[in-house]
Amino acid sequence: MLNIVINKEYKNKLKTAWIDIKNAFDTIDHDYLLHCIDSLNVAPWIYDFMKESTKKWRINIFAKNNLILEKQVTRGILQGDSLSPLLFVVCMDPLSKSLNAKFPMVQIPINKEESYSTNHLLFIDDLKILAEEESTLGTMMEETMEFCKIVNLEINPKKSATNAVSLDTG
Repeated sequence: MLNIVINKEYKNKLKTAWIDIKNAFDTIDHDYLLHCIDSLNVAPWIYDFMKESTKKWRINIFAKNNLILEKQVTRGILQGDSLSPLLFVVCMDPLSKSLNAKFPMVQIPINKEESYSTNHLLFIDDLKILAEEESTLGTMMEETMEFCKIVNLEINPKKSATNAVSLDTG
């Protein structure tokens, strides 16, 4: 629905990149996760709870009701937990803030009087970058790739694309 509004407003001329993070939940470093939570200025008990919880994350594998492997999770966010998508979004928040601070916004009309300004849409591990100029989109993609490199996330080239520039994840 939002794509239809954006494409109509910009007559399908907006430069766009669709970026998927490969194995997103499996790769988040716990120290980075805790840093992101701390940067939100949450109540100390929330930070402490998350710090202690991540220390206890384990995977148990059973065969015929017998525990055959117990492994501590030292990296990644547990999938299937209702808090996990939010934790991943918290880890992507620094990228979102950086894109907003450094790059021009595009206007998305809400109604005749109001519009929403943004330069990207982020949903869990899927990022859509928006720019009016191809050079801006290219720089935004470079910023995104650098962020991913720093926090040890990998862009999935098979699920990522652009309508403007070559998406080089190397």
